[in-house]
Amino acid sequence: MKMNRTLLSPVLLFFFILMLHPCLAYADINDSLRVAIIHGDIESVKLYLRDGADANKIYEDKSTPLLEAMNNTAGSGDIVRMLLQYGASPSLKPVGVSALAASLKTNNEDIIRLLRSYAEDEKEFYDLALFFKNKKEETRALEYADQALKLNPFNADAWALKASISLSQKNSKDAEIAYRKAFESSLVNLKKINSEDHFIIAVWYALLSSQFNEAEILAKEGLTLFPEGGILELNQGHVFLFRGQKKGAIASYKKAYADLQQSERYANRALQVLNENFTNLKGRYPDRINELIWAENRILEPFDFTYSKIPFGEEKDAVLNLIIGADVIKERSPVIGVMDPVFKKQFGKGPYAIDLRSQLSATVVDKYSVAYDKWDGAVEHLDLFFTAIPGLSEQKTLFLLSKFYKIQQGKLESVFGTTQEDISKELEIKPAVHDTQILSGSGPLPAMIAEWKVKDGTVILDAFSVSSLSVRLRMFYVSNKGWGQYLSMIGDRQAPNK
Repeated sequence: MKMNRTLLSPVLLFFFILMLHPCLAYADINDSLRVAIIHGDIESVKLYLRDGADANKIYEDKSTPLLEAMNNTAGSGDIVRMLLQYGASPSLKPVGVSALAASLKTNNEDIIRLLRSYAEDEKEFYDLALFFKNKKEETRALEYADQALKLNPFNADAWALKASISLSQKNSKDAEIAYRKAFESSLVNLKKINSEDHFIIAVWYALLSSQFNEAEILAKEGLTLFPEGGILELNQGHVFLFRGQKKGAIASYKKAYADLQQSERYANRALQVLNENFTNLKGRYPDRINELIWAENRILEPFDFTYSKIPFGEEKDAVLNLIIGADVIKERSPVIGVMDPVFKKQFGKGPYAIDLRSQLSATVVDKYSVAYDKWDGAVEHLDLFFTAIPGLSEQKTLFLLSKFYKIQQGKLESVFGTTQEDISKELEIKPAVHDTQILSGSGPLPAMIAEWKVKDGTVILDAFSVSSLSVRLRMFYVSNKGWGQYLSMIGDRQAPNK
């Protein structure tokens, strides 16, 4: 049976067209337009728009032709231009998001530059300012920041963006003014919404505007409401650091890092948050970079007895578990008062008395030497001492820590004086200082001692000359509680240093 050629040709032509333009298989021309956009087929897009497809069609899933173009990487810029030519409205927001906002979210530079003139609301203007700031187009960034501030004078982030640009332009005066505006705006916003995030913003901008009193007050208030607020704790640490309170700063920093690691929001990027926070402060306060680097390097160190709270009375393992990443060596003969010439000369009748009460034998004392390759280059190692409590053989009491510095070059008085001043600033009290000598195999060596009475014990620094230009430094922390428990164990019920 022969088929009619006049019937066959149109059929073949139809299927041939479908092969060339699969989008024509869709009954609705707007659906065909959508598929063409997804495939990046600009010729088909042009064809459907010319034939009457709706450039502002809102599909069942609330997408639009322009929003589809945001997610398309093949020729999307040209497709957006064509959609705009055929009347597509960038202001259309079927799901509350404009095409410009979608392009800013995906950081599609080509489309952002096409649609930026259609910005309408505060967020779009601010996001444009941030985009152009990141592109180093600071003049344009400032223009959009000002547009955002016209719509909302209390946009703290827009003020801060202006401040950061002023800093990059070496205009510290304008930067200070803008940061103060950011802080004032954050207070207005905090009054409206008393949330942890708003406390974080307010404290941060107080820091950046050098208003440290306000930063401390707000941080304390925020931590009262949100005690596990790692970012608030971190910023409180900055306040302490800038005021020279290094002991408080490190304590806050370490707690902040622990809180961030335990939080659902920051657990996987706690270290990144710390690094970004410190980087931003270094940019704001270039004259304090050394302080910030000093603090940043100590946050991840194993505990340091001058900076963090030592759990005196805890089991030995609980203390040693705090020393993460360090080399820990247990020594076999940790006898104090007999073997140590420094103790023997300096403390004949003090807490290290040279008699049976202070001769700590290896059967009742454990001594651990701790070294860490990321410590400050001047620090050699720490020694930790633990004693057994009577009746509780597994319980250990830490009563003494000693910090050894590497031998330093310089005159005794100079090296000792500098270290003593640093410790005094951290402890925020003045020491008793006196000169003495230390007996050695080669004879007596000049030595200097500083002693600080702190709440829970005594801090002692000694320095002695090992040559005409070399000095050895050690620092000790003696726990009242730990030493008292040891003396009680061997029969003396009166604890020292009280």
